[in-house]
Amino acid sequence: MSFGSDSPFPLHDDQLKKWSQRGYMMDFLKSRAVASRSFEQYDFNIKALDTTNTWTIAATSTATTWAVLAEPGGWLRGVTGASLATAALQIYQPQKYWNGTAGAGFASLIRLSSAVGVRLEQGFADVLPAIGTTAVNLPSNAFNSVASGAVYLYDDGSASAAVSGLYTIGTSTAYAAAATTTNRYDSAATLFVAVEVNGRNAQLWVGPPGKPLVSVSTVVTAADGLLPFIMVKKVSGGSINLDLDLFATWTLGRV
Repeated sequence: MSFGSDSPFPLHDDQLKKWSQRGYMMDFLKSRAVASRSFEQYDFNIKALDTTNTWTIAATSTATTWAVLAEPGGWLRGVTGASLATAALQIYQPQKYWNGTAGAGFASLIRLSSAVGVRLEQGFADVLPAIGTTAVNLPSNAFNSVASGAVYLYDDGSASAAVSGLYTIGTSTAYAAAATTTNRYDSAATLFVAVEVNGRNAQLWVGPPGKPLVSVSTVVTAADGLLPFIMVKKVSGGSINLDLDLFATWTLGRV
């Protein structure tokens, strides 16, 4: 079953049969694969995290870095630790192979043991700030160290209410934000998050894996090189676990 002539390497149904998850989330990912030249899925089932060829990880001194979790379906777990000054983790692909010109997507299934007192960021950036420093600087309406990015942010810190949305910046594009107010994290619940950059358009889909997703969009600079990442930082309260199930990355087909 071919998915069109605009992709020189179309995916076929038999290549997707190994994916155990079905429903709305997998339909979404398969629709991204329709026009994709490159589509990779990482489920960490039994296999250790490849930190040599594919992923780079970082953890502050009191955090416990990512490790395969003994749970069906293939999960990674990182533990922030409770010391706020040293309670953060990152995971990212180290090469800037992604940009809006070719189109790029990054999706994951994420589960927080507690959604209280935590900052979580996921998406694309040209560089990452030092471990423990967030990519988005909410009080300043700016980014920290990042010149190009499209980042989904969830923050339940010192503010009176949680903040979430898609935050973007580019070398020729000003800082911008598009808020989300539904389908946020719940403690111990799994959330599906996908960020896609297509030309100058950056789009976010977020919600439970089996239900329709809220979608917001803003703009970036298409040619800027990007890398996919996830960052978690504890900003109040005690230690939390961040569990990661599915990762998916893709580029969009171009003629």
